[in-house]
Amino acid sequence: MSLKKVRAPRPTLQDQSEALFKRRYRLPTGHNGLVANLLSSGYYGLMEKAAISEIKNHLSAYLKKVQAGESVLILDRNRPVARLERVEGQDYLKERLGRLEVRGLLRRSTTPVPMELLRTAPPEPKQSVLQALLGERLEGR
Repeated sequence: MSLKKVRAPRPTLQDQSEALFKRRYRLPTGHNGLVANLLSSGYYGLMEKAAISEIKNHLSAYLKKVQAGESVLILDRNRPVARLERVEGQDYLKERLGRLEVRGLLRRSTTPVPMELLRTAPPEPKQSVLQALLGERLEGR
């Protein structure tokens, strides 16, 4: 009769991070609950977490939480992919316009638009759009 060698299961990433945390802060080995609480209160620890399917199924409930000031971390297969947060006042619009301007997608006017320009009627077209399209097709463009 031969005996088989049985390998111990590999420690998970959570186990490895807890062991490192215990060594670094010299915690006794019996404080597993404390370590789990400290590890889960990192950058994403205090946010509510939800899978994409959960967000899709209960979107209105999550939007109410966000309107109340909470943040929701959206996970795809336990990996953070997005954060759902409340938009704060009018500064959001200014920030967005600034980002668009930096990317070159928008150029803000330096002078106000003259009101006469807004009050005048648009010019009459020389021909209908359909006639212009048919004319271009006939010309071979």
